[in-house]
Amino acid sequence: DAIPDQNPSFSCISWNIEGFNRSKSSLHHLFGQAPPDFVFLSEPLLFQCDLPQAMNLFRGEYSWTLHSEDLLDAELPLTKNRAKGGTMAMWKKHLDQHVSICTRGLSASFLPLIFAAPGLETSIHITIYLPTAGKDIEFVEELAKLDDCIDNLTGEYPDAVLYIRGDSNVNKKDKN
Repeated sequence: DAIPDQNPSFSCISWNIEGFNRSKSSLHHLFGQAPPDFVFLSEPLLFQCDLPQAMNLFRGEYSWTLHSEDLLDAELPLTKNRAKGGTMAMWKKHLDQHVSICTRGLSASFLPLIFAAPGLETSIHITIYLPTAGKDIEFVEELAKLDDCIDNLTGEYPDAVLYIRGDSNVNKKDKN
């Protein structure tokens, strides 16, 4: 693999995976065909405690982070039988020194990643998965947190390119 200052480009995919464990073999197969530098996943449906086992296929090749609903309630996996929603990012391990995860405004609905490598413009990648289906209040709250996060990051990195990736779950039938 080229390092960023030798190859001034990178590849990424965004995927509403709708369950990481269900689709991880397909993801691994895709990586075997054309391994992307970055992967941004919406709706992995994982708790933090499930992540180490779920990532066994990718150990040594990729680093990762997960924003799941148990970030702010570590006991949630003990009281719920399955995770909902969430956002996740994966990147090739050799990029670790150029990747930072923003935890300001921590939320399972979005995951901000900053990529700053020599020879490339700094870029901000925000993976989203916003709640809907009768969750108007939560949707608006998460949009407000996301807006605040974007304002902070673009203030801190004014020349960075901003990418918003994922599933905003906007339903045109929902007039609210």
